[in-house]
Amino acid sequence: MDYDTIIPGRLYGGGRIDQQGWQKLRTLGVSAILNVRQAEDQIPAGGPIPIAMYWFRLGDKSKPALSELVQAVETVVYWLECGRIVYVHDEEGRNRLGFLLTAILMRLYRLPWQSALSKARERRGVLAPRAQFRELLADYQRYLQIPNG
Repeated sequence: MDYDTIIPGRLYGGGRIDQQGWQKLRTLGVSAILNVRQAEDQIPAGGPIPIAMYWFRLGDKSKPALSELVQAVETVVYWLECGRIVYVHDEEGRNRLGFLLTAILMRLYRLPWQSALSKARERRGVLAPRAQFRELLADYQRYLQIPNG
């Protein structure tokens, strides 16, 4: 499992979770997972427990509704406020992950989407949300009433 620290001790992001990855998440103390892959996660025996999971089934070339993005981000914000350690992942840890991590950082720090993406890339340089996700991030910025940087 390939992952990076986004907010030390609070938020991690990466790709699909393999068997060793589940053990690593347990070691990190992860207690909540936002999965933006097409496939649902299956927690193996010995995986992190108790765990909260949110499956935001997101196609690599799809464009979700703004309300779906808001729900996913607010779920992560709630988990963080409750003291949970969160892992957000897609398949490879680039496109959809970049989209979600950018939105989460926008919400947490009230950053314009370009600034939030830059901040996320400081931690995980491969993040590259596709054009339809960047458009939705601009919509989300207006929804959050965040002025351009």
